[in-house]
Amino acid sequence: MPFGDASTYRQQAAARGILTTAQTEATCAPLVYWAAPRPLDVSTALAVDSPVSVRVNHGRWLVDCPCGGAQLASRTDQRFLCCDCGNALVDGLFRPVVWPPDADAIETALAELELDAQNWPVDEVEAPS
Repeated sequence: MPFGDASTYRQQAAARGILTTAQTEATCAPLVYWAAPRPLDVSTALAVDSPVSVRVNHGRWLVDCPCGGAQLASRTDQRFLCCDCGNALVDGLFRPVVWPPDADAIETALAELELDAQNWPVDEVEAPS
């Protein structure tokens, strides 16, 4: 089905009795809220001039998106694709994830703290020296 106006889709689906209201809303949500081009280009191309950095929040490595979304970070796949906006600001391309060179030392230092105090970067907790 081609992408189109969400309200038109909702009306057509409801008129045919295909979907319940809850199912219709769930189906239409990406059409309404996802700002990235559709269909999303999931190539390995990176927006090299738009990297994002990791941070630690309550013991989890996270990446923040400029749209306000956040996701868990992966050391093995250092690309970021926001599940909220689809990296719309960089035309749907993956953003490279920048990790601190001393990530292991940061984890070691934070492991001695209570979980809710395991936060980094420096403005959240003093980084190990």
